[in-house]
Parts: sequence; C-alpha cells; structure tokens
Amino acid sequence: MVANASIVNWARFWELSDDQWQNMIDVNLTGVWRTLKVSTPRMIEAGNGGSIITISSVAGIKALPGQSH
Repeated sequence: MVANASIVNWARFWELSDDQWQNMIDVNLTGVWRTLKVSTPRMIEAGNGGSIITISSVAGIKALPGQSH
C-alpha cells in the first residue's frame, strides 16, 4: 500500500485562510490515515505479508519558503 497524496498552498502561514489550512490537514494527514486504516486490516487478512509506504515531499524534510504548513 502506498499513501502518496499531498497538497501545498504557497503562502505564509498567517495569510492562509481557514479553508486552505483545513484542506491541507484533510489531504495530507486525514487522507493518509484513512488509507492506512482501510488497507491494513485487508493486508493482515490476506496473510501473505505486505508493505506500507508513506511518501513525503522534500518539504517534509526541509522547510521551504511559502510552505509553512
């Protein structure tokens, strides 16, 4: 299973609207959690192993201008 979904808004954090912030949380965090939650029990039931891979952009490692969130 691969969770590879992310979004970003090019803005300083104090300029983000509440909707932009919530949309980022919904995609980058809640979406990944839901993917893991649905996939993991099915992988366990299959009984043949498997892998879970979550992918981050380079912004997950190093801060970039305009990507505060």
